[in-house]
Amino acid sequence: MLSRNNTVSIRDISEELEVSHSAASQLISKLQEKGLIKSVPDKTDARKKMVSFTPKGQKLLAQVEPIWTALQKAMEELFKEGNSTSQLMQAIAETETAFRKNSIFNRIEKHLP
Repeated sequence: MLSRNNTVSIRDISEELEVSHSAASQLISKLQEKGLIKSVPDKTDARKKMVSFTPKGQKLLAQVEPIWTALQKAMEELFKEGNSTSQLMQAIAETETAFRKNSIFNRIEKHLP
């Protein structure tokens, strides 16, 4: 999401990830501690925080994007190949249901130092 926009509000991030504003804020704080993003008050509403990449974050994004794009293309090819695609799609749907019960943020956060 942030890779598609120069700045994004924490609210937009929480909606996109389907997590609470508080959970998104905590994730943003962890990324700030690592020097990957920065947040500043919105120019029109100081209560609203806007998030953007730091130079370090932009560098990491530039390294990750080609891998992410290749992964997406490989997955598209995989979906077109075999008869097992419907089973894979069912497994993905089940995984999405599991994420709704316990968000991806919570699952990631428990593994962060």
